[in-house]
Amino acid sequence: MSGTNGLDRQNIAQMFPIIDSPSYSECTLSLRPYLYSSPEKYYQHSVFENVLQILLEYSNDQETLREVLKETNTDISRAFLFLNEANRDMIHEENSRDDMDELRFIDQSIHPSYLRMTEGVLRPFLKPFAYVSRIQRDKSVEGLDIHNIMDEISRTPLADISSIYRSVLRNGIAHGGISYLDKEIRYHDKKGNEEKYSHSEVINIFDELIDLCNGIACAYRIFYLTKQPKGWITPHQISIDVLHQETSCAWWSIEACVPSERAGLNQLAIYAKANTHDYSKVFVSAIQTGILAEYFIPGYDRYFLSIKAKMANQGWAGFDGKRLRELRQDGCASIDEYKGTLENDLVFYIPRPKLPLRLSKINSWLHAFRANKSIVYREVREQLDFLSIQIRDAQVHRNLWGVVLESYVHVSNDFGELSPSIVRKNVRRILKKSLKHARNKLFMLNPVRYLPIGHARVHVFQNDYRIRRLRGFGLGEDLIGVIQSNYISRIKTININGGIVDSEKRQRIVWNRAWYEKNST
Repeated sequence: MSGTNGLDRQNIAQMFPIIDSPSYSECTLSLRPYLYSSPEKYYQHSVFENVLQILLEYSNDQETLREVLKETNTDISRAFLFLNEANRDMIHEENSRDDMDELRFIDQSIHPSYLRMTEGVLRPFLKPFAYVSRIQRDKSVEGLDIHNIMDEISRTPLADISSIYRSVLRNGIAHGGISYLDKEIRYHDKKGNEEKYSHSEVINIFDELIDLCNGIACAYRIFYLTKQPKGWITPHQISIDVLHQETSCAWWSIEACVPSERAGLNQLAIYAKANTHDYSKVFVSAIQTGILAEYFIPGYDRYFLSIKAKMANQGWAGFDGKRLRELRQDGCASIDEYKGTLENDLVFYIPRPKLPLRLSKINSWLHAFRANKSIVYREVREQLDFLSIQIRDAQVHRNLWGVVLESYVHVSNDFGELSPSIVRKNVRRILKKSLKHARNKLFMLNPVRYLPIGHARVHVFQNDYRIRRLRGFGLGEDLIGVIQSNYISRIKTININGGIVDSEKRQRIVWNRAWYEKNST
Protein backbone atom coordinates (compact mmCIF):
# COMPACT_ATOMS: atom_id res chain seq x y z
CA MET A 1 0.00 0.00 0.00
CA SER A 2 3.01 2.32 0.35
CA GLY A 3 3.01 3.05 -3.40
CA THR A 4 -0.67 4.01 -3.49
CA ASN A 5 -0.42 5.97 -0.24
CA GLY A 6 2.66 7.78 -1.53
CA LEU A 7 0.85 8.80 -4.72
CA ASP A 8 -2.15 9.97 -2.69
CA ARG A 9 0.12 12.03 -0.42
CA GLN A 10 1.60 13.72 -3.51
CA ASN A 11 -1.86 14.50 -4.90
CA ILE A 12 -3.02 15.85 -1.53
CA ALA A 13 0.08 18.06 -1.26
CA GLN A 14 -0.64 19.45 -4.74
CA MET A 15 -4.25 20.09 -3.83
CA PHE A 16 -3.40 21.74 -0.48
CA PRO A 17 0.01 23.44 -0.83
CA ILE A 18 -0.08 24.68 2.78
CA ILE A 19 0.70 21.14 3.99
CA ASP A 20 3.32 20.36 1.34
CA SER A 21 5.93 19.69 4.00
CA PRO A 22 7.53 16.47 5.34
CA SER A 23 6.49 17.45 8.89
CA TYR A 24 2.80 17.05 7.92
CA SER A 25 3.09 13.95 5.70
CA GLU A 26 2.25 11.50 8.49
CA CYS A 27 -1.34 12.79 8.76
CA THR A 28 -2.24 13.96 5.26
CA LEU A 29 -4.08 10.78 4.23
CA SER A 30 -6.99 11.95 6.39
CA LEU A 31 -7.66 14.41 3.53
CA ARG A 32 -7.96 11.61 0.97
CA PRO A 33 -11.82 11.75 0.87
CA TYR A 34 -11.57 15.27 -0.58
CA LEU A 35 -9.84 13.75 -3.60
CA TYR A 36 -11.99 10.72 -4.33
CA SER A 37 -15.11 10.39 -2.15
CA SER A 38 -18.60 11.69 -2.79
CA PRO A 39 -19.80 14.15 -1.52
CA GLU A 40 -16.54 15.32 0.14
CA LYS A 41 -14.90 16.01 -3.22
CA TYR A 42 -17.67 18.52 -4.05
CA TYR A 43 -16.73 20.78 -1.11
CA GLN A 44 -16.96 24.54 -1.71
CA HIS A 45 -13.42 25.73 -2.43
CA SER A 46 -14.14 29.39 -1.72
CA VAL A 47 -15.61 28.58 1.70
CA PHE A 48 -12.63 26.36 2.51
CA GLU A 49 -10.15 29.10 1.62
CA ASN A 50 -12.00 31.81 3.55
CA VAL A 51 -12.49 29.71 6.69
CA LEU A 52 -8.87 28.53 6.74
CA GLN A 53 -7.60 32.07 6.23
CA ILE A 54 -9.72 33.40 9.11
CA LEU A 55 -8.69 30.52 11.41
CA LEU A 56 -5.03 31.30 10.74
CA GLU A 57 -5.64 35.03 11.30
CA TYR A 58 -7.53 34.41 14.55
CA SER A 59 -4.75 32.09 15.72
CA ASN A 60 -2.43 35.11 15.91
CA ASP A 61 -4.39 36.01 19.03
CA GLN A 62 -3.69 32.51 20.30
CA GLU A 63 -5.21 32.73 23.76
CA THR A 64 -8.67 33.81 22.55
CA LEU A 65 -9.00 31.26 19.75
CA ARG A 66 -7.34 28.49 21.79
CA GLU A 67 -9.80 29.04 24.64
CA VAL A 68 -12.80 29.10 22.30
CA LEU A 69 -11.75 25.92 20.47
CA LYS A 70 -11.01 24.22 23.77
CA GLU A 71 -14.49 25.05 25.05
CA THR A 72 -16.18 23.88 21.84
CA ASN A 73 -13.85 20.91 21.25
CA THR A 74 -16.43 18.24 22.13
CA ASP A 75 -19.13 19.87 19.99
CA ILE A 76 -16.78 20.17 17.01
CA SER A 77 -15.74 16.52 17.39
CA ARG A 78 -19.39 15.45 17.46
CA ALA A 79 -20.07 17.63 14.40
CA PHE A 80 -17.35 15.75 12.49
CA LEU A 81 -18.98 12.47 13.52
CA PHE A 82 -22.40 13.63 12.29
CA LEU A 83 -20.88 14.93 9.06
CA ASN A 84 -19.12 11.60 8.45
CA GLU A 85 -22.43 9.79 8.91
CA ALA A 86 -24.17 12.20 6.54
CA ASN A 87 -21.41 11.79 3.94
CA ARG A 88 -21.75 8.00 4.09
CA ASP A 89 -25.50 8.21 3.49
CA MET A 90 -26.56 6.95 0.06
CA ILE A 91 -28.62 10.03 -0.85
CA HIS A 92 -25.98 12.21 -2.47
CA GLU A 93 -25.90 10.54 -5.88
CA GLU A 94 -29.54 9.42 -5.91
CA ASN A 95 -31.54 10.53 -8.93
CA SER A 96 -35.34 10.41 -8.63
CA ARG A 97 -37.29 8.66 -11.36
CA ASP A 98 -40.58 10.59 -11.18
CA ASP A 99 -42.41 13.27 -9.17
CA MET A 100 -43.69 10.85 -6.52
CA ASP A 101 -40.27 9.33 -6.06
CA GLU A 102 -38.75 12.81 -5.79
CA LEU A 103 -41.33 13.93 -3.21
CA ARG A 104 -40.75 10.81 -1.11
CA PHE A 105 -37.01 11.38 -1.32
CA ILE A 106 -37.37 14.95 -0.04
CA ASP A 107 -39.76 14.03 2.77
CA GLN A 108 -37.90 10.97 4.06
CA SER A 109 -34.27 11.86 3.36
CA ILE A 110 -33.66 15.55 2.62
CA HIS A 111 -35.77 17.11 5.38
CA PRO A 112 -34.39 15.16 8.38
CA SER A 113 -30.84 15.40 7.01
CA TYR A 114 -31.12 19.16 6.48
CA LEU A 115 -32.29 19.70 10.06
CA ARG A 116 -29.51 17.54 11.50
CA MET A 117 -26.89 19.26 9.37
CA THR A 118 -27.90 22.75 10.48
CA GLU A 119 -28.12 21.90 14.19
CA GLY A 120 -25.52 19.16 14.53
CA VAL A 121 -22.85 20.29 12.07
CA LEU A 122 -23.21 23.89 10.84
CA ARG A 123 -23.92 25.37 14.28
CA PRO A 124 -20.87 23.83 16.06
CA PHE A 125 -18.62 24.61 13.10
CA LEU A 126 -19.55 28.31 13.03
CA LYS A 127 -19.91 28.93 16.77
CA PRO A 128 -16.18 29.68 17.34
CA PHE A 129 -16.27 32.43 14.68
CA ALA A 130 -19.43 33.96 16.18
CA TYR A 131 -17.87 33.68 19.65
CA VAL A 132 -14.69 35.52 18.63
CA SER A 133 -16.72 38.14 16.74
CA ARG A 134 -18.77 38.93 19.84
CA ILE A 135 -15.65 39.16 21.99
CA GLN A 136 -14.14 41.59 19.48
CA ARG A 137 -17.33 43.67 19.58
CA ASP A 138 -17.37 43.47 23.40
CA LYS A 139 -20.76 41.75 23.39
CA SER A 140 -22.15 38.88 25.48
CA VAL A 141 -21.41 35.37 24.19
CA GLU A 142 -24.57 33.89 25.72
CA GLY A 143 -27.49 32.55 23.68
CA LEU A 144 -25.59 31.54 20.56
CA ASP A 145 -28.22 29.36 18.88
CA ILE A 146 -28.21 28.77 15.15
CA HIS A 147 -30.13 31.98 14.37
CA ASN A 148 -27.90 34.22 16.50
CA ILE A 149 -24.79 32.53 15.13
CA MET A 150 -25.84 33.18 11.53
CA ASP A 151 -26.68 36.79 12.42
CA GLU A 152 -23.23 37.22 13.95
CA ILE A 153 -21.53 35.50 11.03
CA SER A 154 -23.13 38.06 8.68
CA ARG A 155 -20.93 40.69 10.41
CA THR A 156 -17.69 38.79 9.74
CA PRO A 157 -15.66 38.09 6.58
CA LEU A 158 -17.69 34.85 6.35
CA ALA A 159 -20.87 36.79 5.58
CA ASP A 160 -21.41 34.87 2.32
CA ILE A 161 -22.05 31.70 4.33
CA SER A 162 -25.10 33.22 6.01
CA SER A 163 -26.91 33.45 2.66
CA ILE A 164 -26.87 29.64 2.30
CA TYR A 165 -28.75 29.13 5.58
CA ARG A 166 -32.55 29.29 5.08
CA SER A 167 -34.14 30.01 8.46
CA VAL A 168 -37.76 29.68 7.28
CA LEU A 169 -37.03 26.33 5.64
CA ARG A 170 -35.24 25.10 8.76
CA ASN A 171 -38.07 26.24 11.08
CA GLY A 172 -40.71 24.76 8.80
CA ILE A 173 -39.01 21.35 8.95
CA ALA A 174 -38.39 21.57 12.71
CA HIS A 175 -41.92 22.67 13.67
CA GLY A 176 -44.08 20.96 11.07
CA GLY A 177 -44.68 24.01 8.93
CA ILE A 178 -44.62 22.20 5.59
CA SER A 179 -47.30 22.23 2.90
CA TYR A 180 -46.93 20.20 -0.30
CA LEU A 181 -48.25 22.04 -3.35
CA ASP A 182 -48.30 21.15 -7.04
CA LYS A 183 -44.60 21.01 -8.04
CA GLU A 184 -43.67 23.15 -5.00
CA ILE A 185 -43.25 22.94 -1.24
CA ARG A 186 -44.25 25.79 1.07
CA TYR A 187 -42.43 26.30 4.37
CA HIS A 188 -43.70 28.63 7.11
CA ASP A 189 -42.55 29.46 10.63
CA LYS A 190 -44.37 30.52 13.79
CA LYS A 191 -44.00 34.20 12.92
CA GLY A 192 -45.99 33.83 9.72
CA ASN A 193 -43.02 33.99 7.34
CA GLU A 194 -43.25 31.62 4.41
CA GLU A 195 -41.16 30.59 1.43
CA LYS A 196 -41.84 28.38 -1.59
CA TYR A 197 -39.36 26.17 -3.36
CA SER A 198 -39.62 23.71 -6.22
CA HIS A 199 -38.56 20.12 -5.59
CA SER A 200 -35.26 20.59 -7.41
CA GLU A 201 -34.54 23.79 -5.48
CA VAL A 202 -34.96 22.00 -2.13
CA ILE A 203 -32.51 19.30 -3.23
CA ASN A 204 -30.04 21.92 -4.47
CA ILE A 205 -30.27 23.80 -1.16
CA PHE A 206 -29.43 20.60 0.70
CA ASP A 207 -26.50 19.86 -1.64
CA GLU A 208 -25.17 23.39 -1.07
CA LEU A 209 -25.37 22.88 2.70
CA ILE A 210 -23.46 19.58 2.51
CA ASP A 211 -20.76 21.15 0.31
CA LEU A 212 -20.55 24.15 2.62
CA CYS A 213 -20.08 21.94 5.70
CA ASN A 214 -17.46 19.82 3.93
CA GLY A 215 -15.57 22.98 2.97
CA ILE A 216 -15.55 24.17 6.60
CA ALA A 217 -14.57 20.68 7.80
CA CYS A 218 -11.64 20.56 5.39
CA ALA A 219 -10.43 23.94 6.69
CA TYR A 220 -10.64 22.71 10.29
CA ARG A 221 -8.70 19.53 9.44
CA ILE A 222 -5.86 21.43 7.81
CA PHE A 223 -5.80 24.03 10.59
CA TYR A 224 -5.45 21.38 13.30
CA LEU A 225 -2.92 19.52 11.16
CA THR A 226 -0.68 22.61 10.98
CA LYS A 227 -1.17 23.41 14.69
CA GLN A 228 -0.81 19.87 16.07
CA PRO A 229 2.85 20.13 17.09
CA LYS A 230 2.17 23.46 18.83
CA GLY A 231 -0.09 22.27 21.64
CA TRP A 232 -3.55 22.78 20.15
CA ILE A 233 -6.07 20.11 21.23
CA THR A 234 -7.27 18.20 18.17
CA PRO A 235 -10.95 17.11 18.26
CA HIS A 236 -11.26 13.40 19.00
CA GLN A 237 -13.09 12.55 15.76
CA ILE A 238 -10.41 14.18 13.60
CA SER A 239 -7.79 11.98 15.28
CA ILE A 240 -9.97 8.91 14.67
CA ASP A 241 -10.27 9.82 10.99
CA VAL A 242 -6.49 10.18 10.75
CA LEU A 243 -6.04 6.74 12.35
CA HIS A 244 -8.61 5.24 9.98
CA GLN A 245 -6.89 6.55 6.84
CA GLU A 246 -3.32 5.84 7.96
CA THR A 247 -4.05 2.18 8.82
CA SER A 248 -6.56 1.38 6.08
CA CYS A 249 -5.61 -1.28 3.54
CA ALA A 250 -7.28 -3.97 1.42
CA TRP A 251 -7.84 -6.30 4.39
CA TRP A 252 -8.09 -3.89 7.32
CA SER A 253 -10.13 -0.83 8.28
CA ILE A 254 -11.09 1.03 11.46
CA GLU A 255 -14.84 1.32 11.96
CA ALA A 256 -15.01 3.34 15.20
CA CYS A 257 -13.15 4.33 18.37
CA VAL A 258 -14.94 4.66 21.72
CA PRO A 259 -13.39 5.92 25.00
CA SER A 260 -14.28 3.64 27.92
CA GLU A 261 -13.12 2.43 31.34
CA ARG A 262 -11.91 -1.01 32.41
CA ALA A 263 -10.79 -1.95 35.91
CA GLY A 264 -10.20 1.69 36.77
CA LEU A 265 -8.13 2.31 33.63
CA ASN A 266 -8.88 4.71 30.80
CA GLN A 267 -9.32 2.61 27.70
CA LEU A 268 -9.82 3.34 24.02
CA ALA A 269 -11.87 0.62 22.35
CA ILE A 270 -10.98 0.41 18.67
CA TYR A 271 -13.39 -1.50 16.43
CA ALA A 272 -11.64 -2.91 13.37
CA LYS A 273 -12.88 -4.89 10.39
CA ALA A 274 -10.68 -7.58 8.83
CA ASN A 275 -11.15 -9.20 5.45
CA THR A 276 -8.57 -11.96 5.11
CA HIS A 277 -7.91 -15.60 5.97
CA ASP A 278 -4.26 -14.78 6.63
CA TYR A 279 -3.44 -14.44 10.35
CA SER A 280 -0.08 -12.77 9.69
CA LYS A 281 -1.72 -9.86 7.85
CA VAL A 282 -4.12 -9.26 10.73
CA PHE A 283 -1.27 -9.52 13.25
CA VAL A 284 0.82 -6.87 11.46
CA SER A 285 -2.17 -4.55 10.97
CA ALA A 286 -3.17 -4.91 14.64
CA ILE A 287 0.35 -3.99 15.82
CA GLN A 288 0.44 -1.01 13.47
CA THR A 289 -2.99 0.15 14.66
CA GLY A 290 -2.02 -0.11 18.34
CA ILE A 291 1.16 1.93 17.85
CA LEU A 292 -0.51 4.60 15.69
CA ALA A 293 -3.55 4.78 17.99
CA GLU A 294 -1.35 5.87 20.88
CA TYR A 295 0.48 8.30 18.59
CA PHE A 296 -2.62 10.01 17.17
CA ILE A 297 -4.96 9.57 20.17
CA PRO A 298 -2.67 9.63 23.24
CA GLY A 299 -3.61 9.68 26.91
CA TYR A 300 -5.14 6.22 27.45
CA ASP A 301 -3.86 3.49 29.78
CA ARG A 302 -5.00 0.70 27.49
CA TYR A 303 -5.86 0.33 23.81
CA PHE A 304 -8.23 -2.52 23.04
CA LEU A 305 -8.81 -3.83 19.53
CA SER A 306 -12.08 -5.60 18.73
CA ILE A 307 -11.67 -7.37 15.38
CA LYS A 308 -14.72 -8.35 13.36
CA ALA A 309 -14.55 -10.48 10.21
CA LYS A 310 -16.90 -12.60 8.11
CA MET A 311 -14.20 -15.23 7.62
CA ALA A 312 -13.09 -15.56 11.27
CA ASN A 313 -14.34 -15.68 14.82
CA GLN A 314 -14.45 -12.48 16.86
CA GLY A 315 -10.85 -11.38 17.42
CA TRP A 316 -9.19 -9.05 19.87
CA ALA A 317 -5.89 -7.60 21.07
CA GLY A 318 -4.86 -5.37 23.98
CA PHE A 319 -1.99 -2.89 24.24
CA ASP A 320 -0.32 -1.25 27.26
CA GLY A 321 -0.88 2.45 26.67
CA LYS A 322 1.73 3.61 29.22
CA ARG A 323 4.44 1.45 27.65
CA LEU A 324 3.51 2.68 24.14
CA ARG A 325 3.75 6.26 25.33
CA GLU A 326 7.16 5.70 26.92
CA LEU A 327 8.55 4.15 23.74
CA ARG A 328 7.18 6.99 21.61
CA GLN A 329 8.65 9.65 23.89
CA ASP A 330 12.02 7.83 23.88
CA GLY A 331 12.04 8.00 20.08
CA CYS A 332 11.82 4.25 19.53
CA ALA A 333 12.44 3.43 15.87
CA SER A 334 12.54 -0.39 15.93
CA ILE A 335 9.42 -2.56 15.86
CA ASP A 336 11.22 -5.16 17.98
CA GLU A 337 11.21 -2.79 20.98
CA TYR A 338 7.40 -2.81 21.01
CA LYS A 339 7.28 -6.50 21.87
CA GLY A 340 6.23 -5.97 25.49
CA THR A 341 3.35 -3.63 24.63
CA LEU A 342 1.02 -6.38 23.34
CA GLU A 343 -0.84 -8.16 26.14
CA ASN A 344 0.16 -11.85 26.32
CA ASP A 345 2.04 -11.29 23.04
CA LEU A 346 -1.16 -12.36 21.34
CA VAL A 347 -3.52 -11.10 18.66
CA PHE A 348 -6.49 -13.44 18.92
CA TYR A 349 -7.78 -14.13 15.40
CA ILE A 350 -8.83 -17.57 14.12
CA PRO A 351 -9.68 -17.57 10.39
CA ARG A 352 -12.17 -20.07 8.98
CA PRO A 353 -10.51 -21.84 7.21
CA LYS A 354 -6.85 -21.05 7.74
CA LEU A 355 -4.98 -20.62 4.46
CA PRO A 356 -2.05 -22.91 3.67
CA LEU A 357 1.29 -21.12 3.37
CA ARG A 358 1.39 -21.28 -0.45
CA LEU A 359 -2.14 -19.95 -0.84
CA SER A 360 -1.34 -17.24 1.67
CA LYS A 361 1.55 -16.06 -0.52
CA ILE A 362 -0.68 -16.05 -3.60
CA ASN A 363 -3.26 -14.07 -1.64
CA SER A 364 -0.58 -11.53 -0.71
CA TRP A 365 0.42 -11.14 -4.36
CA LEU A 366 -3.22 -10.55 -5.34
CA HIS A 367 -3.61 -7.91 -2.63
CA ALA A 368 -0.39 -6.23 -3.76
CA PHE A 369 -1.59 -6.19 -7.38
CA ARG A 370 -4.98 -4.72 -6.48
CA ALA A 371 -3.40 -2.10 -4.25
CA ASN A 372 -0.92 -0.92 -6.89
CA LYS A 373 -2.83 -1.42 -10.14
CA SER A 374 -3.88 2.23 -10.14
CA ILE A 375 -0.21 3.22 -10.27
CA VAL A 376 0.41 0.83 -13.19
CA TYR A 377 -2.65 2.14 -15.05
CA ARG A 378 -1.48 5.69 -14.45
CA GLU A 379 1.90 4.93 -16.03
CA VAL A 380 0.17 3.31 -19.00
CA ARG A 381 -2.05 6.37 -19.46
CA GLU A 382 0.99 8.61 -19.39
CA GLN A 383 2.78 6.56 -22.06
CA LEU A 384 -0.25 6.32 -24.38
CA ASP A 385 -1.56 9.85 -23.78
CA PHE A 386 -4.85 8.46 -22.41
CA LEU A 387 -7.32 10.49 -20.38
CA SER A 388 -8.57 9.38 -16.99
CA ILE A 389 -12.21 8.46 -17.65
CA GLN A 390 -14.87 8.20 -14.94
CA ILE A 391 -18.35 7.09 -16.00
CA ARG A 392 -20.72 8.99 -13.69
CA ASP A 393 -23.93 7.51 -15.10
CA ALA A 394 -24.92 5.46 -18.14
CA GLN A 395 -28.24 3.98 -19.25
CA VAL A 396 -29.28 1.86 -22.25
CA HIS A 397 -32.63 0.82 -23.71
CA ARG A 398 -33.58 -1.08 -26.87
CA ASN A 399 -34.62 0.56 -30.11
CA LEU A 400 -35.15 -1.74 -33.12
CA TRP A 401 -32.07 -3.97 -33.44
CA GLY A 402 -29.72 -2.02 -31.15
CA VAL A 403 -29.41 -0.14 -27.89
CA VAL A 404 -29.63 3.58 -27.28
CA LEU A 405 -26.94 4.79 -24.86
CA GLU A 406 -27.02 7.95 -22.80
CA SER A 407 -24.03 8.62 -20.60
CA TYR A 408 -22.43 11.30 -18.43
CA VAL A 409 -18.65 11.16 -18.21
CA HIS A 410 -15.98 13.06 -16.31
CA VAL A 411 -12.53 13.16 -17.93
CA SER A 412 -9.24 14.58 -16.70
CA ASN A 413 -5.67 14.70 -17.91
CA ASP A 414 -3.25 13.77 -15.11
CA PHE A 415 -0.24 14.87 -17.13
CA GLY A 416 -1.22 18.15 -18.77
CA GLU A 417 -4.04 20.36 -19.93
CA LEU A 418 -7.24 19.15 -21.55
CA SER A 419 -7.47 20.07 -25.21
CA PRO A 420 -9.83 19.20 -28.07
CA SER A 421 -7.13 17.06 -29.72
CA ILE A 422 -6.62 14.79 -26.71
CA VAL A 423 -10.38 14.47 -26.12
CA ARG A 424 -10.81 13.57 -29.80
CA LYS A 425 -8.14 10.89 -29.44
CA ASN A 426 -10.06 9.27 -26.56
CA VAL A 427 -13.55 9.23 -28.14
CA ARG A 428 -13.59 5.47 -28.76
CA ARG A 429 -12.42 4.73 -25.20
CA ILE A 430 -15.14 6.97 -23.78
CA LEU A 431 -17.85 5.26 -25.85
CA LYS A 432 -16.56 1.79 -25.04
CA LYS A 433 -16.36 2.42 -21.28
CA SER A 434 -19.80 4.06 -21.23
CA LEU A 435 -21.42 1.10 -23.00
CA LYS A 436 -19.67 -1.40 -20.72
CA HIS A 437 -20.81 0.51 -17.62
CA ALA A 438 -24.43 0.60 -18.81
CA ARG A 439 -24.47 -3.10 -19.77
CA ASN A 440 -23.02 -4.14 -16.41
CA LYS A 441 -26.03 -2.59 -14.69
CA LEU A 442 -28.38 -5.00 -16.51
CA PHE A 443 -29.28 -8.52 -15.43
CA MET A 444 -27.12 -11.21 -17.06
CA LEU A 445 -30.10 -12.80 -18.85
CA ASN A 446 -31.48 -9.50 -20.14
CA PRO A 447 -31.17 -9.65 -23.97
CA VAL A 448 -30.64 -5.87 -24.15
CA ARG A 449 -27.24 -6.45 -22.54
CA TYR A 450 -26.00 -8.20 -25.68
CA LEU A 451 -27.41 -5.96 -28.42
CA PRO A 452 -25.00 -3.81 -30.49
CA ILE A 453 -24.96 -0.07 -30.10
CA GLY A 454 -27.46 1.75 -32.33
CA HIS A 455 -27.29 5.28 -31.01
CA ALA A 456 -25.12 6.98 -28.36
CA ARG A 457 -25.17 10.38 -26.73
CA VAL A 458 -22.37 10.91 -24.23
CA HIS A 459 -22.02 14.16 -22.27
CA VAL A 460 -18.37 14.86 -21.39
CA PHE A 461 -17.34 17.14 -18.49
CA GLN A 462 -13.99 18.47 -17.31
CA ASN A 463 -15.06 18.74 -13.63
CA ASP A 464 -17.04 16.27 -11.56
CA TYR A 465 -20.51 16.89 -10.13
CA ARG A 466 -23.31 14.88 -8.57
CA ILE A 467 -25.20 12.73 -11.05
CA ARG A 468 -28.43 14.66 -10.52
CA ARG A 469 -26.54 17.88 -11.24
CA LEU A 470 -25.05 16.52 -14.48
CA ARG A 471 -28.44 15.57 -15.89
CA GLY A 472 -29.62 19.18 -15.91
CA PHE A 473 -26.26 20.86 -16.37
CA GLY A 474 -27.00 22.92 -19.48
CA LEU A 475 -24.21 24.81 -21.28
CA GLY A 476 -22.01 25.45 -18.25
CA GLU A 477 -18.31 26.12 -18.73
CA ASP A 478 -17.38 22.64 -17.46
CA LEU A 479 -19.26 20.90 -20.30
CA ILE A 480 -16.68 19.89 -22.91
CA GLY A 481 -19.21 18.65 -25.43
CA VAL A 482 -21.42 15.77 -26.51
CA ILE A 483 -20.15 12.67 -28.33
CA GLN A 484 -22.75 11.27 -30.71
CA SER A 485 -22.78 8.01 -32.63
CA ASN A 486 -25.79 7.01 -34.74
CA TYR A 487 -26.48 3.83 -36.71
CA ILE A 488 -30.31 3.90 -36.56
CA SER A 489 -31.69 6.13 -39.30
CA ARG A 490 -34.99 6.93 -37.62
CA ILE A 491 -33.21 8.55 -34.64
CA LYS A 492 -32.35 12.16 -35.35
CA THR A 493 -29.31 13.62 -33.63
CA ILE A 494 -29.76 16.95 -31.87
CA ASN A 495 -26.90 19.44 -31.55
CA ILE A 496 -26.35 21.52 -28.46
CA ASN A 497 -27.16 25.19 -28.89
CA GLY A 498 -24.30 27.04 -30.56
CA GLY A 499 -22.13 23.94 -30.62
CA ILE A 500 -19.19 23.34 -32.96
CA VAL A 501 -19.65 20.09 -34.91
CA ASP A 502 -16.59 17.91 -35.40
CA SER A 503 -17.67 14.97 -37.55
CA GLU A 504 -15.89 11.72 -38.40
CA LYS A 505 -17.96 9.11 -40.27
CA ARG A 506 -20.76 7.99 -37.93
CA GLN A 507 -19.12 9.43 -34.82
CA ARG A 508 -19.01 13.11 -34.11
CA ILE A 509 -18.34 15.52 -31.31
CA VAL A 510 -20.47 18.59 -30.77
CA TRP A 511 -18.18 20.88 -28.77
CA ASN A 512 -19.45 23.38 -26.26
CA ARG A 513 -18.36 26.56 -28.05
CA ALA A 514 -17.29 28.36 -24.86
CA TRP A 515 -15.05 25.46 -23.79
CA TYR A 516 -13.68 24.83 -27.30
CA GLU A 517 -12.64 28.43 -27.93
CA LYS A 518 -11.00 28.66 -24.50
CA ASN A 519 -8.99 25.43 -24.80
CA SER A 520 -8.22 25.08 -28.51
CA THR A 521 -5.44 27.68 -28.53
